Amino acid sequence: MSQYESELLILLVEDLYGDLCSTVFKALIHLHRTTLPVLAQYTGLQTRRLKATLCVLIQNHLVVFNTSRDEGITFYEADRKGAYDIVRFGKSVKICEERFGRGAGQVIAHVLSLGHVPIAEIIQKYNAEMSQKSKRGKKRLRTNPPATNGAGATADHTEITSSTFSAIESQKHLRAIVRQLLDEQMLLPERQYFFKPSYDVHEEAEAIVKKEEFPKGLKGTKDKARLLQQVNELKRKWRDDDDDGDGTGRNGSAAKAIRKFKTPRINGAFTNGVNGNHVNGDEDVELNEELVVRLNHERISVAIRTERLTNLAGRYLGEIPSKVYRVLLRSIEDQIPRCFDDLKDNGNESDEEDEIRPTTSTTNVASLLAELYPKVNLKDGLVHGQLNGHSDGADGHQDSDEESDSDEDTVRPAGSREALRENKERLSDVREHLWALADDPRGFITWTNSPSREWEVDLSRLNQVLIQHELEETVTHSFGNMGTKVLRILKDKGKLDEKQISTFGLLRPKDIRPVLSAMQETGFIDLQEVPKDLSRQTSKSLWFWYFDPVRTRQNMLQATFKGMSRCLQRAKKQRLEFNLVVDKADRLDIRGKEDAQLTRAEREQLAKWKEIEEKLHVQLGRMDDTIAVLRDFDGAVGEN
Repeated sequence: MSQYESELLILLVEDLYGDLCSTVFKALIHLHRTTLPVLAQYTGLQTRRLKATLCVLIQNHLVVFNTSRDEGITFYEADRKGAYDIVRFGKSVKICEERFGRGAGQVIAHVLSLGHVPIAEIIQKYNAEMSQKSKRGKKRLRTNPPATNGAGATADHTEITSSTFSAIESQKHLRAIVRQLLDEQMLLPERQYFFKPSYDVHEEAEAIVKKEEFPKGLKGTKDKARLLQQVNELKRKWRDDDDDGDGTGRNGSAAKAIRKFKTPRINGAFTNGVNGNHVNGDEDVELNEELVVRLNHERISVAIRTERLTNLAGRYLGEIPSKVYRVLLRSIEDQIPRCFDDLKDNGNESDEEDEIRPTTSTTNVASLLAELYPKVNLKDGLVHGQLNGHSDGADGHQDSDEESDSDEDTVRPAGSREALRENKERLSDVREHLWALADDPRGFITWTNSPSREWEVDLSRLNQVLIQHELEETVTHSFGNMGTKVLRILKDKGKLDEKQISTFGLLRPKDIRPVLSAMQETGFIDLQEVPKDLSRQTSKSLWFWYFDPVRTRQNMLQATFKGMSRCLQRAKKQRLEFNLVVDKADRLDIRGKEDAQLTRAEREQLAKWKEIEEKLHVQLGRMDDTIAVLRDFDGAVGEN
């Protein structure tokens, strides 16, 4: 782990959980893998206090641990992935609110505040809030007359919005939301796998495989390859299935018992995963209330990638095709459990062949588009029903595809010739936008040209497109268009000298020389010396410029970690200037009543601090988007 990444993680833990937790977490970062006595000696904390702090860190997925079966010694490690996920807490709540409504966002926020929690406790918390709210309402009616002309409305609104589940109407509604989040895998059953260090998980899996499959030992490289493959398969089983019943979800069938209850259809289409704002809370939902759940951060990464690809499509193709693309990506998310599987054996050819590329049909996209964007005008960007050389019937497969689509279409109720014509026209428009996405040089989607007649998304290649786009955007902001041109030339042609770069770019050598030097200083390109003879004189050497994408990503990752760390330090420093007024506004008797309880000068100071804090948080979120593209979508770099 690099210096700047460690610094960032410690600041995140300190900002959210306080000095005591950050002290223990910082010690674990520096000690790596350690025991309780060593940790107590390093931090100087009492054992009782240290144990309580470790419980908080483990509860919130900031520390992983394992107890050896032979010696009975427990080892602790800092979970850097769990610590970094703190940055995305707000983004996770926002994503769930946009997809499934405010109630889902509030459930996610509650789960994040506790790390992991049984479903029974979520329901119990909601019932307690509703009971308290009912008592307050009865007391208000006894002591105060009914308000007229809006009097007293502010106090009621403050009470409701300060509630954890203010947007949830009933317990049935809450159950429906929890079930929907489980169906969409936004909530995940907690398992023992998540609490163990990766090293211990690998050692345990390897020992089991060796005992069962290789009792006589390993013989040659083929056995070693088989061992690695079977170890990864066992680790995937522990991570995804938990069939051994060791997880805190009680048993492996807990999640399956929930997922078998499908979300009811509304107007012929599933509500979950598309416009989950319309959760049906009228029906009682069966839930295993003993199930312990946590947020599935990998699904959040998938949702972030969907938005980044949508924005990229919108930049080159426009608003309407980008909306169609967003719907298409949303429709295939159930086929993508995570952006990158670190347990896949990249050296195994069978894994490469068995890699599944998600697919979807035109009908499915059109149906979901009607739910997400019912008022969108699909004619925008189309010229007389033709776009990029594609029109109805232009390809031999389109007519047959249209016939099969019209049979399955449920966007509008049948019964009139006009409705059928509109459905057919809408499918045609959606298909044209899909062809625009397929014809783009970036290849957002691909037509499979198979009997299934579906659209395919090559996500591994699109990850590289996003990474290259992020690098080029950074170079453009730092060095202008000339820097981007140089980067593209070196990426396309390989190692070149200064004269060759100027020839390919139609630029003068004296113009590109300062740009090359500046890009080398910041780590975007490198320079290699090739001597002409054994004398190795500088004047007689050839100098070649080249672009190393992996090294550049690593350098940019560390620079982004450093920027995020400085951003948090700046926020901490700035808060000291407004400490008095911020602490006063955070008091329970003042929160929500700032206009009445604070002076004008204090309100101005508070507004100024909120403006500064918002700017810093926005900048932090943008840098997190960069981290997601460079590290989380592809997973090739970032392990230091």
